[in-house]
Amino acid sequence: MKPGGRLPIDWNNRGESGNHSMDFKGFDAGNQSCRQILESIANTENGIDMQFRPYLAGNTVRFSFQAASDGDVHLGQSTVHRLYCRRYGGDLENVTIDHIGPVMRVYAAGAGSDKAQLGYLAEDLSLCLQSDPWPLREMTLSNTDTDKAEQLAASARGNLNANRLPLMQIKGEVNVNDHDSTGLPVNPLGSFWPGERMEIALDGFPGMNDGIYQTRLMQMSGDETAQVKLTFDVMTDPIR
Repeated sequence: MKPGGRLPIDWNNRGESGNHSMDFKGFDAGNQSCRQILESIANTENGIDMQFRPYLAGNTVRFSFQAASDGDVHLGQSTVHRLYCRRYGGDLENVTIDHIGPVMRVYAAGAGSDKAQLGYLAEDLSLCLQSDPWPLREMTLSNTDTDKAEQLAASARGNLNANRLPLMQIKGEVNVNDHDSTGLPVNPLGSFWPGERMEIALDGFPGMNDGIYQTRLMQMSGDETAQVKLTFDVMTDPIR
């Protein structure tokens, strides 16, 4: 039940205006959700980061809605956290790294049907035209709620920009109950959030150069134990 008919959410960005707009039809409310609408806004070209952060207010849980802006699409932070994956230990455990090749074309389909359907092609063939070319890879994108050509084009370009280079993604786990030699917690919950920039120091990981890799935390998940699974944002693969 909503207390007093209001959601327990602190809206911190009311009254702010930006350079982008997106229309959603009221008659299609049955096919829309808050998550779908926010993802549609975030997945466009230069889309901003948004997040609901839970916190305790007395004996209840409330959410603080955090959103970036057109000037800086990422959420602000005061500290850049660094996690270590060393050959003889570290606070980032059970590390895996996935690799994927680049995408050169994105076919986007919008509102309409048959010949009247809105469409857009975004492409970058530069990696196919070099001396040691990559194979041509394509992907499709469908958003039948989009009836404006520029919105569809922005979605296609945003997906192409995110996938046009060889990519890799790091996953791992941290124990939020770990403490240092003085007894202070190393990575307590609430000290870092999805969307924040993080540094991963790799040492001795098979197939990867030793060094510090800069990325952002994309997702956190757990099973009510101290082990928390971390999925980091995709980054350009240094080994091409």
